Amino acid sequence: MVKLLIKRQISELMWSLFYDTKKKKARAPGADIGFTILIAVLIIALVGGMVGIVARDLCGVLLGAGLDWLYFVILGSMSLLAGVLGGVFAAYTSLYKARDNDLLLSLPIPEHSIITARILTVYILTGLFSGLAILPALGIYWWQKKAGSGMIIGGLIFALCLSLLALALCALLGYGVALLAGKMKNKSLITVLLSLAGAGLYLAGYYKFNSMLESLLTDPAAFAGLEKLPGLKAFGLAGTGAGLPLLGLGLLTLLLLAMVLFVLVRSFRRLISASASVARVRYREKTIRSRSVQKALLIKELARFTTSPAYMLNCAMGSLFLLFLSGSILLKGGGLLSALEQEAEISISAGMLGALACAVLCGLAGSNDISAPSISLEGKNLWLLQSLPVEGWQVLKAKLGLHLLVTLPPLWLGALACALVIRPSVPELVFLFLLPTLAVLLYAAFGLMIGLLRPNLSWTNEIVPIKQSFSVFVAMMVSMAYGVLMGVLYLRLAKNLAPTVYLGIASLVTALLAGLILFWLKKRGSARLGELP
Repeated sequence: MVKLLIKRQISELMWSLFYDTKKKKARAPGADIGFTILIAVLIIALVGGMVGIVARDLCGVLLGAGLDWLYFVILGSMSLLAGVLGGVFAAYTSLYKARDNDLLLSLPIPEHSIITARILTVYILTGLFSGLAILPALGIYWWQKKAGSGMIIGGLIFALCLSLLALALCALLGYGVALLAGKMKNKSLITVLLSLAGAGLYLAGYYKFNSMLESLLTDPAAFAGLEKLPGLKAFGLAGTGAGLPLLGLGLLTLLLLAMVLFVLVRSFRRLISASASVARVRYREKTIRSRSVQKALLIKELARFTTSPAYMLNCAMGSLFLLFLSGSILLKGGGLLSALEQEAEISISAGMLGALACAVLCGLAGSNDISAPSISLEGKNLWLLQSLPVEGWQVLKAKLGLHLLVTLPPLWLGALACALVIRPSVPELVFLFLLPTLAVLLYAAFGLMIGLLRPNLSWTNEIVPIKQSFSVFVAMMVSMAYGVLMGVLYLRLAKNLAPTVYLGIASLVTALLAGLILFWLKKRGSARLGELP
């Protein structure tokens, strides 16, 4: 039974390799094999290649300094991280949120068989990614040390322990997410916040690791003091095949894995059925306030946006960049100005800074492309909008309004931060807010126009219109290029035009372009919305 369940789990994980969801038919046998080989080669090259490069650089330096244990501390940690990242998503979806949990529990299948199959499926992923990270490191180390059979066997046991540790950590993380998800109402917002936090930690860790790696290659002896940290040296020595540290790591791994499995077995049924609970709500009579048509349509668009983590994460990153810019300017504005003047080797006036700040704000705001996929995201439900007693222009205005609602507040906050640091004159201050606002209106209108001209209404996964559509690509590239062009033109013309004159011309051109596209949307675009299939 366990073997059958594992086979089913693996086929579910590999479903996209053998079935074309867009064409709704199985892929050709040759395409299956070719696509699978391509994915395998890419994963091996990405994970194994990156780790192999790091291991090659570190091995000779650390072995020469007698720090073999530090080599395996670094590479073992990378292997552990790769295993956790490779299996953590499968741990949550396979163990706790699989669609067939209720069906399998209703069948005469022992609960422990279901758990065993799910755990082994997650282990396949964690072991794959963990092994891809540690095996190249072990191979390079064995080659440098001219290893014997004892060292090789010890290294393989070390790799096995790392994969099991990654499995235990994945199961723990999945357990924590399942507990949290059962108590949260807005799961989409939690997904977005966790994704942003994960991305931030990844970037911080990436730059920290690069800095540490450079220091390590320059002066490895400076890191010898790390051996005083409890258990760190023993963990590294286990990778070299040392008997006692390897035995301790093995016992610790088995103990942690046993504890995780015990918690999982005890809480499995409660966690997978937590989402089925329905809170009792006491009926209270109240008056429902009517909304205008335009407000109701805008609320509909906002609800669609906030319930889709993919939509928020891929189409509204510009708002996050603007918030980050605001904080950076307020905290380090003076230092940034001094560094800019030293780099340019000239004295930069407040007017010049105001013009450049406008270009930066316009460029960052251009990375928001919320309106571009909004038509395509209606998909097969587009007929509902077409059947409502509303005008097409009202629907388009709601989609424009969502783009402005998400983009303008962080944009104005960024403009305010720039104004507090630059302290421009009154005309420059007006343009600091006016020009980026007009640019956002232009971006929203242009993205919506492209979305109307090149819609994709036959998608089976919403990520297709959000990330893989022609309209999104063109809207983002053109919008960001517009902001860059604004800055480049000013630098070219700065000697001939005063900042306020240039900003005035740029505002006029931007308003004109936005007005032309809005006019097209109201006249031709509204009609095209009703003609779409």
